Amino acid sequence: MSRTAAALRTRVMDATQPRLLQWQDVPTSQLAPYAPSDASLPMVQYAMQTVMAWAKTQSGCIGAIPTWEVGQATWGVILLLEHPAISVVDIPKSQLPPVVPENPIEDWGVTVMRWAVAQGYQLGIPTFSETADTRTALLFSKDYPGLTFVDADNADLFEVMFQPRSLIDLSDTAVWAQSVMRLASSRGWSAGWPTWEYTTKRGLIAMSEFATPALPDPTDANVDLVLAILKQTNQSLKNVRDDLQGSIVGVFDTFNAPAVTDPALQIGLDCLFGVINVVLNAIPEVGGSLAALFDTALTAAQDSEAAKGANGSMTLEAYQSNLESAFDASLNAVGDLHDALLNARGTSGLDAVWQQLYTSPLTGMPAQLGLLALASPKLPDDETYWNNAEESMASSFLVNLKRRFVEQLYLAAHRTYQNAPAGKQWWYGTIASVTAADGDLAKYIADRADDLSCWFTDFSQQPGHARGPYVTTTEFWLQSNESGGLAAYPPTELVYSLFSSDGFGNTQGWTGPYDKSTVYNQWSIDCIEFGSASYQQNWTYSATGELVVATVQYNGNDVPQQATAGSTDAYGQLTLNSSNPIVQGGASTSGFQQRVIRNDLSPLK
Repeated sequence: MSRTAAALRTRVMDATQPRLLQWQDVPTSQLAPYAPSDASLPMVQYAMQTVMAWAKTQSGCIGAIPTWEVGQATWGVILLLEHPAISVVDIPKSQLPPVVPENPIEDWGVTVMRWAVAQGYQLGIPTFSETADTRTALLFSKDYPGLTFVDADNADLFEVMFQPRSLIDLSDTAVWAQSVMRLASSRGWSAGWPTWEYTTKRGLIAMSEFATPALPDPTDANVDLVLAILKQTNQSLKNVRDDLQGSIVGVFDTFNAPAVTDPALQIGLDCLFGVINVVLNAIPEVGGSLAALFDTALTAAQDSEAAKGANGSMTLEAYQSNLESAFDASLNAVGDLHDALLNARGTSGLDAVWQQLYTSPLTGMPAQLGLLALASPKLPDDETYWNNAEESMASSFLVNLKRRFVEQLYLAAHRTYQNAPAGKQWWYGTIASVTAADGDLAKYIADRADDLSCWFTDFSQQPGHARGPYVTTTEFWLQSNESGGLAAYPPTELVYSLFSSDGFGNTQGWTGPYDKSTVYNQWSIDCIEFGSASYQQNWTYSATGELVVATVQYNGNDVPQQATAGSTDAYGQLTLNSSNPIVQGGASTSGFQQRVIRNDLSPLK
């Protein structure tokens, strides 16, 4: 969950609401006594056994699952609170098919899941503990609330790992589980667990933090509350639209109005509905329903005349107009929900409107209009909450829109220097002097508009040279994607818009401050990585049939050669070509080493 969403949730929280889950950062010193003695176990098995054993010591809990995140000597853990519809069961192995030796963990998970469904349960999560005759699992009956099954694109699971210029192996079960947890959280749920079923999509179970009680009756007071929530939601979204109109013009102006390609306004709609989902989902109990109801407006936005005419390439000016029209279409759809309830009030059709089931086309989350009556009666008049929600949605939308266009129109260039070769930019002095506010790096960046997007990292102090000690570093910058038809470097206004008014400092994004390190380390911008004169690597994202491809270009014996160093295919499986002689030549010449996303959990003892 983002810091903003967490703050909004805290602001409107009602302590009497029934809770299903509880997040905790648990010191590894507390977990270590419960860790398996065999540290060679696969990390999913090792982590689950550890947190399950620890959870038994916690009052009011029946089990736990890892969040797969590592803090300062902590593991993130989600406690599953006791509930009559969840139980720990020893399943006879005779009722389960044998585990496939090649993929033991995911096969263990999928067989337990399939067995649970066949027995009439909603969900089965293996604890990855067993005896000679049984395997233990957490089983969730049909009465357990707050579970939603989602098929997530492998590309989405890669993006939530926030590590561009890296490959990812989703067949590593710990990485798979971590990406599922992050994706579920980013979409407004409190936790996620894999079903262990996959193709180019992977099944996940999204878990809500709060139980949703039965649908309230459509009393006058309840109808009044739902109407007030819908009215306030629509008004806040209109405020966001109005605030964005001027800001969007500024965003588009900074790109110098090049043509963009965005079939059916997919970029704009993804940004719009993605941020609204996170903010609305932050409201306890009714957040999921409110977000799902708003998501039904996505169909109206996609079917708008603007979206129908948005196929192919268009100027950013035309794109802005189309996006505003699609936004209006979605607002009208939300307004229709309000009007339908208002018109049904006092008629025989009230129950049908109240009980009407809507399913989010984005998340698969079901909702009924009447569930909004579960909200706190104070919610519609909580000006602080709605003002913060509007600010969060607007700023998040702008940040995401910039990100998606930067990813489409620009490349990130990344230059490494091995052994200080001839022609390298030398930074004489110490790290402290070179990186000072008025130091050589700041002067270099500010020297010309072309250089404003430069960022330096990985500093290393070198002992000396004819002119004294010097610093080596790695440099990043933005340059145009050739297909975009832009100038070689982004315009100054765009750099200011992305980073800050001076080109160096932090920009306040909706999830908190972000800076150049965020753009270059987390945004999935296609990247050219330069090494020595004989070595270059191209990183490409979301290529056809593949998620990430790293291609090495190496001039071995002055003969240009090219080979794929590694790739992650559309099924999330990793291929490394480290035995390829071209890749080996580039590695030996430039100190090249392929980066692969790993899970950070490690044995505790």
